[in-house]
Amino acid sequence: MINTDLCIVGSGSSSLLAVLEAGLLNMRCHVVSGFDHEETTLTEPGPLEIHLCAMLMEQIRVFEPVFSSNERIKDVSHRDDVYHIVTNQNTEIQCRSIVVVV
Repeated sequence: MINTDLCIVGSGSSSLLAVLEAGLLNMRCHVVSGFDHEETTLTEPGPLEIHLCAMLMEQIRVFEPVFSSNERIKDVSHRDDVYHIVTNQNTEIQCRSIVVVV
């Protein structure tokens, strides 16, 4: 079981920016790609998006975020002020807050 302060759901520069902001507030972050049930249309990131992501990855490295790349959330439950998340690869995450980046 992974225990963290914040689970960020999404991918791309917006998710990395959320990690940066949370890190500045001393929050530990775990990033998951998305939800199991959502439709996804993959688009190739442009050169600016790639550059921005590279710059953000460099800046957030000090906060040591954890990434569940290519994993999607299949179940979320909430009890006693804690969210329990299970991904499609059966990774279990406990956190106090969830941010969904669209």
